[in-house]
Amino acid sequence: MGDLPPSRVNPSRAFSKVGVDLSGPFQVKPRKGRGIRPMKTYACIFVCFTVKAMHLEMLGDLSSDCFIAALKRFAARRGKPDEIFSDCGANFIGASKELKTVCSTESVANFLCTNEIVWHFNPPSAPHFGGLLEAAVKSMKFHLRRAIGAQILIYEEFSTFKLRRV
Repeated sequence: MGDLPPSRVNPSRAFSKVGVDLSGPFQVKPRKGRGIRPMKTYACIFVCFTVKAMHLEMLGDLSSDCFIAALKRFAARRGKPDEIFSDCGANFIGASKELKTVCSTESVANFLCTNEIVWHFNPPSAPHFGGLLEAAVKSMKFHLRRAIGAQILIYEEFSTFKLRRV
């Protein structure tokens, strides 16, 4: 068995080195009422590599824009991560490119160049590199399905439930 990577072993503040993965889709209703069709929503899971704590954010779809909004909400609540580890999903690669483009603009460059986020991608042929992330996804899905069952909650209820229970 090989050694753990330095990001998992070296001491650092909570959520400074995180792994991110997406889960879903989950069926939710946009509002209460009769005849309202359910819509799909996704969970963005941030796992702290220091203490293995989980932080969940909701996504409306799998676009890079929705992921960047979730990343901003995460940074506002938990602090800006120094390093992000993820698989090679198209939305993650798009978000990484967009962050690099934003960093190159002059107005944001002063802030982001001193506080740059380093993004690491797992090799495409080695999905086992994200084992901690996949275990977090499995745990989150198990507990959500066990608590909610077959109910379809409205978006606000699902988001509140996700924050309070998982």
